[in-house]
Amino acid sequence: MKRGLLRLPALVVVCCAMRASAVVRYVDLNSASSTPPYTNWSTAATNIQDAVDVTANGDTILVTDGVYATGGQRWFDSGTNRLTVTNSLILRSLNGPAVTFIQGYHAPGTNAARCALLTTNAVLSGFTLTNGQSGIGNYPQGGGVYCYSLSATISNCVLAGNLANDAGGGAYRGTLVNCVLDGNFATNSGGGAYNSTLVNCFLLGNSARNGGGAYSGTLTNCILLGNSATAEGGGTYTLNNDPVYTCTIVSNIADSGGGVREGRCYNCVIYYNRAASFPNGHPLLARNCCTIPLQGGTGNITNEPAFANLGVGDLHLQSNSPASTPVSMLTHGTARTLTATSASWAEQWTSAPMSFNCRLRFFRMPGRNNTVWPPTGWQTSLIATATGSTTGRSGALELCPLIRPPHCVWRRLRAH
Repeated sequence: MKRGLLRLPALVVVCCAMRASAVVRYVDLNSASSTPPYTNWSTAATNIQDAVDVTANGDTILVTDGVYATGGQRWFDSGTNRLTVTNSLILRSLNGPAVTFIQGYHAPGTNAARCALLTTNAVLSGFTLTNGQSGIGNYPQGGGVYCYSLSATISNCVLAGNLANDAGGGAYRGTLVNCVLDGNFATNSGGGAYNSTLVNCFLLGNSARNGGGAYSGTLTNCILLGNSATAEGGGTYTLNNDPVYTCTIVSNIADSGGGVREGRCYNCVIYYNRAASFPNGHPLLARNCCTIPLQGGTGNITNEPAFANLGVGDLHLQSNSPASTPVSMLTHGTARTLTATSASWAEQWTSAPMSFNCRLRFFRMPGRNNTVWPPTGWQTSLIATATGSTTGRSGALELCPLIRPPHCVWRRLRAH
């Protein structure tokens, strides 16, 4: 009897050890012999959800290039998720967000499809989430991605042109690292993100009633540019003393608090925002910030920040800038500077050279005295249409998926 009791723990240990070996599964839109459990490229799944459905905690899924616009799961009474992840797994694209899309669907009521839903500790990396829309019912949040908690991670992703019927047009909760949130919309709060942790993110042209760029959550080393709110917090609407660290909050607009509504701001540049009251905002606490009017707290200044070239959206600080903290732009790995072909500016593409199918534009942002607001105030000059490598290209690289041309993803980086 004692021998039998001793064998049972040994058997449990062996089973646990077997499961400890995580499995890698594969997804290829053009797979000709899709066969579960999708453990090599020759038998890869043709949609991401099929691969997710056979995974266990700790597995990895690799996804190659394509627009993934089919598959998914119905989510209670709230429409469909193009991708529903209920295991703690890693889901990663092979070649990055420029060529790997998860596409939702804009439609009334429960016919809508958000791009992704992530459980706690799941990781989504290297995708563009676009055209997603939250449904109605109990889960009207998160048009691009709905996360169970802050422990879900989204990294090196682009969230563009998504819509939430309540909060979090781009993202609802979750931790976003090195992401672009562009042109998302929420009917209530958090056009770009709601109650998320944002690190090294670029929030651009998002809109909502409150918190055009972000609503609640923690922001670290982010840029909030050209976001808008019809009520409060064009850049960010913070709650419960949410901290904002080392961020640049510029050219946002709201009825009140054009840049920041409440919150605690540290080492931030908050300038050239617009609102009927509190144009740059009224943070509860500001330390070592560059903004006007002068805020209470230590180390604050009102001097203009002296951006390298605000007219073209280059928010790096000049060497003689009175602002003590340089602006950190979005980073996706090793910086690569492309050769300039005009007198205006060249793009700094912040990842290894990659292929693309997009349009190249030079982009000029309205000056702070310009009374016209986007979209009519944003002026562009199309200089090229190309398919190929980023090597040798210049200008603002604008990634324009054919599935949703009005919501293009672009980067405007430092001059050379």
